[in-house]
Amino acid sequence: MEDIYPKEDEIWKMGLLLIGDNDMNQSFMVGINDDNRDKILLERTDLHPRFIFIANNIFEFVRGFTIRPKELYLNGNKLSQLYRNWGEDFWRVREEEGNTSSSA
Repeated sequence: MEDIYPKEDEIWKMGLLLIGDNDMNQSFMVGINDDNRDKILLERTDLHPRFIFIANNIFEFVRGFTIRPKELYLNGNKLSQLYRNWGEDFWRVREEEGNTSSSA
């Protein structure tokens, strides 16, 4: 953090620790001082206010997460084609309608 934020930056006075970022160049911070301990904030350097309260703790923050793979990484398949059978720990790809082939 010392390489990113100068010593006079307000994050040091606020007692914030960088824990991650997103693809919009926004940073996630966790409070480490007595008055903000465990609070999760979003830093938006291009907007005012700069810090937005997100959650009271990391558990509250991640509770609403869902994992959704990008179709870009599915080798031409669509998310709607993925399925799992009961008890399986792997994904299958359902053939799209009209793309089924029959063998004699």
